Amino acid sequence: MTPPRPPLTIVLSSYHDSEDVNAFSTTIYHMAQALKAEIPDLEIVRFPRIFLHWRLVQAILRRLPFIRPANRDYFLKFCAWRFARRFRNRRVAVINVVDSPLAIFLSKKLPVINVSDATHALLETSYYGVYDGLSDEDTALQHRADRAAIHSLHACFSSAWALDSAVRDYGGNPENLSVISWGCNLPGLPRDQARLVADDSRCRLLFVGAQWRRKGGDMVLQVARLLHVRGLPVSVDLAGVRPEDPFPDGVDVTYHGRLDKNDELDNVLSTLPSCRWTESGYCGTRPWWYAATELRLWDR
Repeated sequence: MTPPRPPLTIVLSSYHDSEDVNAFSTTIYHMAQALKAEIPDLEIVRFPRIFLHWRLVQAILRRLPFIRPANRDYFLKFCAWRFARRFRNRRVAVINVVDSPLAIFLSKKLPVINVSDATHALLETSYYGVYDGLSDEDTALQHRADRAAIHSLHACFSSAWALDSAVRDYGGNPENLSVISWGCNLPGLPRDQARLVADDSRCRLLFVGAQWRRKGGDMVLQVARLLHVRGLPVSVDLAGVRPEDPFPDGVDVTYHGRLDKNDELDNVLSTLPSCRWTESGYCGTRPWWYAATELRLWDR
């Protein structure tokens, strides 16, 4: 008689702290919360690289920048070995979020679903010059990491733009790739709890972001000017930024400053009449964690 197969353990892994609402624009936190709602025994892992965030370690690395362990094969192998060792003799599927370097060696030890919003091939040519200063060694590592993630068990992207790059730039198999839109990074709010008051007397615009131009603040300004010119009352709420661009006289502008995502942001959003809340809190047609259930990992 064949012995029963052990239950499948779903593990969420990320370089970022999945319990920190401020990490990675709140994206990973809400991913973890959505998964835990569906998989109560979800295991969240952020080790062994967590010690790289210790202040003493960071101080040492600043003095010895040539060490750079997070970019070294010996360290990535160590991470993968410790990770696999933790779950030895268990049936595991790993959801690895925005951490492709770990996939280089972890994908050889465990079934891994890699989740990301872009490839390095896209970022190095279109991401505001952020990656222009990378060394040839770092650039090679990023491409190597993305290739490993894309050729693992499955790779899930937040847009067709990123998936197309995975196929075009890294030779990914479309059958092992999927697109699931990420959510709006806001908790669901029941309609009976939302402090919404109909206000047809004016149009209220909301901008949330710390970088005015990069996040499209000029579009908010243009819309406010156009509405004002056409004689439509308009007000603007700005959270996270106080731009130098002047708004037209007569446009009511409220500056909320930098907000703590733990509570202040929700308080601001819940009082805006123009906000539309959904019960699930997602922008997409389905939650991102469907990737884990649609891959038939339960048969592995």
